[in-house]
Amino acid sequence: MKPSTKTGQSGQVALIVVLVMLVVGTIALSVASRSVLDVSISKQEENKIRAFSAAEAGIEDLLSAGIASVGVGGQRTVGNITYNYQISEVGASGYVLDEPLANGETIQINVDPAQATGLTVYWDNASLELSAFKTDGSIERVALNPAGSSITNGFTTAASGVTFQDKTYISRYDFNSLTSYSYIRIRALYNSTALAVAPIDGTLPAQAYNVKVNTGEGESAAAVEIVQSIGYQPGIFDYTLWSGGGLTK
Repeated sequence: MKPSTKTGQSGQVALIVVLVMLVVGTIALSVASRSVLDVSISKQEENKIRAFSAAEAGIEDLLSAGIASVGVGGQRTVGNITYNYQISEVGASGYVLDEPLANGETIQINVDPAQATGLTVYWDNASLELSAFKTDGSIERVALNPAGSSITNGFTTAASGVTFQDKTYISRYDFNSLTSYSYIRIRALYNSTALAVAPIDGTLPAQAYNVKVNTGEGESAAAVEIVQSIGYQPGIFDYTLWSGGGLTK
């Protein structure tokens, strides 16, 4: 008796159908898994963006409130955002400018004779005008050329610099006494220059604030950190005449 051809063909068709279903099922599972992964990645990216935006909003909130008035750290809420923050003073053991002081620009250094006996100024290849403002309203000024300079402009030539906080500067000038000084303004002349200051026998008052904000969104976290210098008047006011009363020739 011959085997049934119809039965053999039915078995082959069933096998092919099963194989096709396995392939289709594998593809469907792969697409579903990829879709779930894409959704998860998108959610993570969205949370990262939200966390970073919240951290930026925290920085803006602190700047609006006033860095010096919000305390050294804690938690604050602005709108529907809650963030943690830490604030620390910068400059007690020395202050290094993040960017070079441009030609013609002025920076102000706060000093306190009760905290340090003197102040050292470090810089590179530029001339400086140093204006020391006293508590009685008087001003002492000194004009300096960099160390080794051959410029003939009547300025004093500065001493050779030294290494301070892992950087070697070309020039140095020492205020050996800060008696009755309130602050010192430094203007760069002829050139831009890196600049740093350091106390002599003591510490300096805060020259800037380091502000760090931390936030979280889901499993994502973000942090934003800035350094804000203490505000001071623009350099143009160094050449303004002030009087509590009238002026007499």
